Amino acid sequence: MWVFLTDAFLSIVEDSGDRDRLLVRARIKGDIERTFPDADVRHTPVRADYAYRAFIPRTEVAAKLADEASRVDYGNFKNAVGEDARHDAYLEVWRAMSAYQRRQAVAAAFDGCGRLFGEAGGVDHPIGCRCAACWTERADEPPHPADCLCDRCETARRARLPNETRREYKIRMKELDGFQLGLKQIRRVVKLRAKKEKK
Repeated sequence: MWVFLTDAFLSIVEDSGDRDRLLVRARIKGDIERTFPDADVRHTPVRADYAYRAFIPRTEVAAKLADEASRVDYGNFKNAVGEDARHDAYLEVWRAMSAYQRRQAVAAAFDGCGRLFGEAGGVDHPIGCRCAACWTERADEPPHPADCLCDRCETARRARLPNETRREYKIRMKELDGFQLGLKQIRRVVKLRAKKEKK
């Protein structure tokens, strides 16, 4: 378990030799001591992943984490980190997870199968597939209007675009990977590509 505190970053795992203890590890000197003042912290060799570690009773770790949670008094975690270097390191983690969130949201909007494009009812989709392209073809669902803008219909339209347009759209998606993507932006790009194909 990774624990990010305003003044410490800890990695906590089970002691393989004693289930009643946890191994608390840190990369920065003093992080363990600030959280567990009575811990016997050992400086491990450079070749180890974490430079500092201590074995602490599981009950003590649980009590300390509960205490930390009860003392949260800030509205923004990053802004509560006082040390500049630590703030910048935490910010990199925030950026990585923010990018991961955007990628997951975009993938979910496109295709429940995890693929950006797919042929509606294609042989490579499993029977009963619930991706957007297949779902709009299901006989047990009322037909959607031709100009429907729901996620399912939008994905089905993208699935029917010419191969060249698909490739261009994938390239465009990669170019925009670092930015916040909304469905309106996605639809705008698709429409522009489709117009270019018609000319």
